Amino acid sequence: MLGKVGEWIKREIFLVILIGIFGVLILLLHFPVEILERGVDWRTLGGLGLIVLFTQGVKESGFFTYLERRTLQIFTSRRQIGLGLLGSTFLLSPLLTNDITLLIVVPLTLQFGKILGNKLAPLVFLEAITANLGSGISPIGNPQNLYLYLNGGFGFWEFIKIMVLAMGIPMVGVLGIGWIVLGGGEGERVALSKGKEGVNRPLLLLSLVGIGGVIVGMELKMEWGIWIGVPFYLTLFPFLIKKVDWGILLLFLFIFLDCALLLQLPSLRFWIEGWGTSSTQLYWGTLFLSQLISNFPATILISSLHPSTPLPILYGADIGGNGTLISSLANLIALRYLGGGKNYLKFHLYSLPFLGVSGLWGVYLLGGI
Repeated sequence: MLGKVGEWIKREIFLVILIGIFGVLILLLHFPVEILERGVDWRTLGGLGLIVLFTQGVKESGFFTYLERRTLQIFTSRRQIGLGLLGSTFLLSPLLTNDITLLIVVPLTLQFGKILGNKLAPLVFLEAITANLGSGISPIGNPQNLYLYLNGGFGFWEFIKIMVLAMGIPMVGVLGIGWIVLGGGEGERVALSKGKEGVNRPLLLLSLVGIGGVIVGMELKMEWGIWIGVPFYLTLFPFLIKKVDWGILLLFLFIFLDCALLLQLPSLRFWIEGWGTSSTQLYWGTLFLSQLISNFPATILISSLHPSTPLPILYGADIGGNGTLISSLANLIALRYLGGGKNYLKFHLYSLPFLGVSGLWGVYLLGGI
């Protein structure tokens, strides 16, 4: 029993930390319940629930895995395989989110270990960076985008138009790094391990309809209507109930709760407000705070104090996801497949220089250079 509890704590360490912070703040500071009720953005949380469900459905349908496996069968060199995987990651993450994309791409990458050799870990590092960039393009690509999309006054296509340039130019840099790092060495053709070759077409179709419904519903501020179809969806595909990581919603719930409590601390508000209110100052503040506490809670804290200036916060959070290991939870998901250890440190040899250069690109877009 204790062993299972220990495994759960290790797996959900960030959730455990968030619950611990919540408990300490409640016991010591006695904030009223109304603050907690107001602090949770239930619309964002509900939208995340729908996106997690339907994107998991797309993943379980096997379509993208099937497509990617078929495409990669024609590649033999490290460079071809690596750039193909990076391109796939960038294209999938705006729809499937950065987390789920990496859960598809990184295991597939490991199957090319014989060809990639010592380039395997650098490729996974670049895949994590790429997933963060790709997910930044779409309002549903990651939690902070969804939150700012729903609360920042953006239209769906306006959001994409703004973010394509911000994320696309750094992606060119990632491909350039990949071209250099991976080299052109040939390797023997590797047979991909056997997996589900077929595609569950009904699951794929209804999942894509669900994602489209969420997008349309959010534009019309009627996404609650999609929940009506969820019981029917789960009745048709009951196995998804066990496949979906429902715990991630609990994680985001406690991020909202902890941020609501922390914002009641005068010293913290004074510290954040002391950074200034210009676009460039908010951008650098969000980017910096993302390195310390991850980009989603950083977004909640800063946007709660500066709700009328969402764009610099959006740029800071999405560009800031490619920095420290904890700046984006997607980084941890990718590196977990490599076994951690020294790879956690080596990751920063790629992510931190990339953060420095892409950080200047964000300032340029805001007119600060």
